Amino acid sequence: MNFEWNAALRDALQLAGRDPELALAQIEEASRHSPRSATAVRVKSDLLIQKGDYPAAAAAAQLATTLEPDDVRNWLALSRARRLTGVPELAEQALHSAVNLAPVDAEVQTEAAHLAGSQGRWQAAAEEASLAVDIEPGTAYFRASLSEFLARVDAADETLAVTNRASRLQLSVP
Repeated sequence: MNFEWNAALRDALQLAGRDPELALAQIEEASRHSPRSATAVRVKSDLLIQKGDYPAAAAAAQLATTLEPDDVRNWLALSRARRLTGVPELAEQALHSAVNLAPVDAEVQTEAAHLAGSQGRWQAAAEEASLAVDIEPGTAYFRASLSEFLARVDAADETLAVTNRASRLQLSVP
């Protein structure tokens, strides 16, 4: 990686939360310096999800998995984009690849929870989210996801306890 690529990617990541359009422009700039970068393509997929362009996000994530098939983050991005596109069967295939690469990973478990939830399988979603919390108990994002799914299975007391614990932690999304 060269300096220009690093600077463009860094700028895009800093802008991602504030201005996805400008961040996408930065990613395009980074891609000109390193067109075969799975990281830049995956970040582009995440930004396209923020914009709500799920099919383009899925295409970008698919390219990231082609460029770097051994990176679990690429498969998670593909699963997420396919889930949001409304193609759970293809999301499950991508998730299966992520599980094969990282069978004990809180982000993988959380994506499994969101996939189950998108199909209305709230109990399965709560169980997957619970595994994520078991793996990384101090991460508020995973506790918040668990609370969301427990609420759907009408586990009010447990939901309140998890929500209270999550609110005491700094909410950081991985």
